[in-house]
Amino acid sequence: MIPIQNTVIKNVVDPGSIATTTSSAAFDCLNARHATILYRVAPVTAATSTAQMATLEILESDGTSAAISNASLIAAFTGTTATVTTSTAQFLISAGNSGTGLLYKFDINMLPPRKRFLYVRQAAGSTNDRVVSSVAILSRLNDTPVNASEAGVSVLQIG
Repeated sequence: MIPIQNTVIKNVVDPGSIATTTSSAAFDCLNARHATILYRVAPVTAATSTAQMATLEILESDGTSAAISNASLIAAFTGTTATVTTSTAQFLISAGNSGTGLLYKFDINMLPPRKRFLYVRQAAGSTNDRVVSSVAILSRLNDTPVNASEAGVSVLQIG
């Protein structure tokens, strides 16, 4: 078996604008022992602090409804726009980038005591919307996906 074949892709946040209000997206990590979340922020017209995301964090829950109200922050995946000095914020949310945009990668160990559902919670800065997208790659699965639907993609081609 080729290890990369033993993965499932989850579309977490469709490409589009997010507002200054906080929003979240949940996905199920059942049977995965590792999750990688790739969070893309499109380039801005000017790299200023007003183009900075206000909120970017990962939460977890075992609730059957996958409701954000049941979720708790994962301290290691909590961002801040200020200096990282406390245990409640572990990474710096970068200011907007007018060239290539920003790409965040979160590698999450899904072994117990990690919970089944993960959430990406986000909010744009106070003065502008941000265009973002996000996918999760679930790996080290108990079973290898054998078709596109199981793999979480439109087309699965193995050669």
